[in-house]
Amino acid sequence: MFVIVGLLYAWEGFVGWARQAVGKSLQPVVESILAEMGGLGFIGLLLQTFAPANREFLEHLSVQLFGEEEILMETFEFLHTAFFQVGVGFFVAAGAMVALGIQKLYEIETIEELQVDLTTGACTVTPETLARYLPYAPQEQQERTQQNLWNEIAMSTEERVELVELSPLTWIYLIPVLALANSIDLSHDVINANSPNAFESSGFFFSTPWAILPSVFTVLSSSVWGIWNCWKMTEIKYMLLPRLGRTSSTGEVDVLAAPIDVKGLRENFNSSPSWVQPLEALWAKPAVTDYDRLFGMAGAAGLDLYRNSIKIQSWLCITNIVFFGTQIVPRDLGAILSGAQVGAPEYLTIELLTYGSFVVLSLLQLLFVSPRAFWNYCLVACLEEGVSRELLESCAVSKEGG
Repeated sequence: MFVIVGLLYAWEGFVGWARQAVGKSLQPVVESILAEMGGLGFIGLLLQTFAPANREFLEHLSVQLFGEEEILMETFEFLHTAFFQVGVGFFVAAGAMVALGIQKLYEIETIEELQVDLTTGACTVTPETLARYLPYAPQEQQERTQQNLWNEIAMSTEERVELVELSPLTWIYLIPVLALANSIDLSHDVINANSPNAFESSGFFFSTPWAILPSVFTVLSSSVWGIWNCWKMTEIKYMLLPRLGRTSSTGEVDVLAAPIDVKGLRENFNSSPSWVQPLEALWAKPAVTDYDRLFGMAGAAGLDLYRNSIKIQSWLCITNIVFFGTQIVPRDLGAILSGAQVGAPEYLTIELLTYGSFVVLSLLQLLFVSPRAFWNYCLVACLEEGVSRELLESCAVSKEGG
């Protein structure tokens, strides 16, 4: 009892600390995470209250479906635990990406703070500072009016909340994946990786086609999906950002017009190769502005489409990490270290290496590719109206400045 009370007290303390520590800009993210976790906890409460009251019915149903009384309830517990682990992992990762994006945007605000010497009106940004954010390419410079960058670059509360929200329908895609993989355990009278006889399923996750093939497809498609998100956002970002160029006659370093403002570059830009156009067309809206056309086939739906794309791809990575990293890899590793008898010993080592590589690949995606895609998305979103480009393009760096 004291342990439970202590844990509740610690949780309340953590919630209070999180609400105060993250700052006003990230508070919507924290509230959304807490609400989603509360929903998962509510599901657990229903399972705990419904099961005892209907135990006889559930045992009868379990016998009819699986031949044993306890399998149905233990499967419910397994699925609930898996959903909770995936949910918590996703909310932590999404919250971290939002925090990273906001931190990067605060760094860019340095350009605004350094752009003008109030006494002389001269630009004071050094080439080193600009080079952290802007690509280099020779192009004609155009005059721009100075504007306030931060007003345009901040994410809205709605966008932050939406990034970490998971629609109930999102979980539907997880059910067949878990059910398919769990069928390997059930076919060998194993409930999950924590069962006393769990090693009897080891090796069959590799040797069974309906287990290994969907796993390979899920991991590879998630990897391609993440790289695509990152590539798309990066290409559009470089079309929106001004560029650095050095004038050959004077040697001055200038901030030049963004490619979107150059007709030839704008008309020849294509961010939707033919193989992806049918997918984007499912959610596409007609492009109205030059900015919309940067998203290719997606058009005016581009921002919303790729915000959701980054979110769901991150969720898929976490699903792979949670399932493979809790149900298969530890089981196989434990079997090898203990020398236990397993169901398919000839496939045990290659199964461990295969699913271990799936976890590593998904983890690399989550740590490096997805955050980069989201960071570029933040820039693309804040540069939508072109006001930030106008600010950056207005600043020409002279030889005295660098």
